[in-house]
This record gives sequence, structure tokens and C-alpha cells, in this order.
Amino acid sequence: MTKQGKKYATSPSTMIYNGPFKLKTYHQGATSFTLTKNKKYVGSTKAKLKNLTFKIIKSTSTGLNEFTAKKLDMTFLSGNLVKNNKSKAAFKTIDNSMVTYLEFNLNKKNSAYTNKNFRKAVSNAINTKQLAKQILADGSSALTGYIPPKFVENSATGKDFRTEGGDLNVPDQKKVSNYWKAAQKELGKKNLSVQLLIDDEDWQKTMGEYIQSQLEKNMPGLKVTIKSLPQQQELALFAAGKFELCLAQWGPDYQDPNTYLANFTSGHAVGFDNKKYDAYMTAANGKDVNDTAKRFADLHQAENYLVKDQSALVPLNQQVYSIMQNTSLKGIQHHMVGGPFTYATAYWK
Repeated sequence: MTKQGKKYATSPSTMIYNGPFKLKTYHQGATSFTLTKNKKYVGSTKAKLKNLTFKIIKSTSTGLNEFTAKKLDMTFLSGNLVKNNKSKAAFKTIDNSMVTYLEFNLNKKNSAYTNKNFRKAVSNAINTKQLAKQILADGSSALTGYIPPKFVENSATGKDFRTEGGDLNVPDQKKVSNYWKAAQKELGKKNLSVQLLIDDEDWQKTMGEYIQSQLEKNMPGLKVTIKSLPQQQELALFAAGKFELCLAQWGPDYQDPNTYLANFTSGHAVGFDNKKYDAYMTAANGKDVNDTAKRFADLHQAENYLVKDQSALVPLNQQVYSIMQNTSLKGIQHHMVGGPFTYATAYWK
């Protein structure tokens, strides 16, 4: 990395490889790239396939068309494509720990986003069960906390973290009016315009439009505009704090609640910067780090304060991967943590 400087990872020749595959072809802006078997790899899992070619396709319908035409061996589905193809032999649903949630820019002082009643109104205005089951219809489920089910167990109690923590956000549209009226009074505004930042993937557009309709329907006087950008541009704006509302997603890097909750400690782009929340997280990763029971109690307090008390984020859904996969392609491993797929074990039967 030091030798290549800014050129590092911009082309196959400027990368360093230590896995079963290495990058064969790629250039910035490419719509596809190819991996080839790394003959110098000394790890225990040797790649069985000689090459892997990935195509960058933003539209799931385009991906399905190419799969049907046998130009792809695996592709992701969303929405009605899931419903229309779930009975086919090539269809698979794969659990994962990726969560989707609505994020507020809390850096903006004296704005709607720093008003807790506004955030409470938003958190109750979106019917997350309908979103998952009827709008996305992709096998995903409504999320009631920040940490998803079946992700991590509290070894001190033997219970799943989400089961133990309970439902922290169950939208109740009967509550929206009171929260919204209180927010309007506190903000001194009857009408308010907000912008929702999303990326340009099909499923994000579907979710964005549903969120827009739910908020405008249940919070009269609120106008929601959608700003859709390619993912890298969207992420750059978020990192720079140049957003109002953002449709965010997060997947775990390691199997511990901290991989989610650390995103809201002071100094992060969202700007929560809350001393009480920081204290819970500091205790979990400091004085209580070697006492599992106390540590998980700290983490539960942190999540409860973040989601239920402050409504600093709005949990939406726990994702699944709905895919079409060539029935002759075997051996791909799936993971709930880290990289979702291992291709080194894949083979043709």
C-alpha cells in the first residue's frame, strides 16, 4: 500500500492478494470484473473454480433476464420477482444480518431532526410489517430493534440478544398525530420539507417511495422529496454529513452487538453525540468488558436508549438474500457475519 500510494487497488497490478482468488481484470467505472484462481495461495481452502466473473447490474429485472438467457449463473431478486420465481428450482432464500433503517442528521442544530417528537412521529408513521411483507415482498422481516434476531447470543443467559432485548420499535400510527402536533408546536412550523437520501438500487427506490408516502399521509404538512444517487456518491454525502434523512443499511463485521451500536457513539457522521449513550458503550467496552452479564446489560441499555427512548434511528427491516442460482452450481458457503458468500468452495456438478 505504501509503495502504490493513491494508486493502490485501482487496478489488478496495484493490489496485494492473500486469498484463494486474485483480481484479473478491472478498471475504474467497469461494469464487470473477473477473479482468477490464485496459484500462490497457501491457505487450506483451495479454489475449485478457475475464474469468477461479476457483472454490476443495478436492476434486478435485468439480472433475471440475463439469468434466464444463461448469461448469469447467480443473480439477486427483489419485490414481485421474488413472488413470481420462488417456486422455481433455481430460487434460494438466504438469511443474513444486514439491517435497513432510517437515519436522521442530528448534526443540524435547531432542525426537525434534533426534535425528539419529530423523530417519534416518524418512527411510528411507517408500517414496517406492511413494508416487509407487501411492499418489498422479498422474504425480509420487520425489524424491532437495531440488533437483528439470530445474530448473537448472550452467553451469560443463553438467550438471543434480540429476544432478550424485546421489541423497541413497534410502529403505532395512532400515536403519530400527538407526536407530530407536539413537534410542529415546538418547531413553530405547520409545514415542513425534508429530503430523503437513497442510493439508486431498485429496492432502495421501492422503500424510499413507500417511506415518502407513509410520512406524507400520516404527518399532514410534511413534504418529503427523494434524492437518489449512485451508491458511492450517496455514501460520500452521508460521510460528509450532507444529508437530512438517509435510508441506511448496515451489516456486521464481527459477531458482537458493538458492530452495530458503535455507529452512534460521539464523533460519527450521524451526529448523535450523546453523553448518556457514550457512557453505556464505554462501560460495555471498558470496566465491564470481561463480565458478559454486565456487558450485555450495558449494551441492552444502550440500544434501548438509542431506539426506544431517543428514536435516533428508525428500524425498518432485516434483509434476506433472494437469489436465482444455477442448479448445477454447488458449494457456495453463506455467512451471517462478514462477507456473505465464500466462493472458494464452489464447484460445478
